[in-house]
Amino acid sequence: MTVNEFERKKILTKEEYDALLIKMSKVVVGHSFIQVNYYYDTSTLTYSNANETVRVRLKESNITFERKFGKQFFNKTCISKETATSIETLPKTIILDGNELTLIGNMVTFRSNFQLETFTVSLDKNYYLGIIDYEIEVEVESERVELPTILRIFEEKASSGKYSRFITALTSMTNTYQVK
Repeated sequence: MTVNEFERKKILTKEEYDALLIKMSKVVVGHSFIQVNYYYDTSTLTYSNANETVRVRLKESNITFERKFGKQFFNKTCISKETATSIETLPKTIILDGNELTLIGNMVTFRSNFQLETFTVSLDKNYYLGIIDYEIEVEVESERVELPTILRIFEEKASSGKYSRFITALTSMTNTYQVK
């Protein structure tokens, strides 16, 4: 089944992340866990180039195959379509639309979720390709939702998503190490 997802994301400094984690923990009880996104694509990054994410997510002993596509931005909100299917094991390859996709890497995320009013606020510490970054993500019901005062951090321009940052780092590494 395909669902619409509405998210606002912003990259944080370590100091902003630490301060928000403390602030959110004082406002509401959070739930922390580790999730791992395993990213798949063709050797020519067919799906990344089409602005799609193909991943397998391991989260609290559940494994799901997920595909995000049709991404667009409105009012600092990323709107995308997402499909998710439970699977039993991490595949070596995935056949999708007649293409063979292989594992190109993963991202490990330490996530703290907080329920604030009608919003799920996620504070993420991400590890990938030798990089650590920090992010806040809020899932909302539509692109027109006004966020509470504690989330004014989103008044600035939205940040790119996890997969976009992963691909940027991966292609940068690949270009750096090419033999000339």
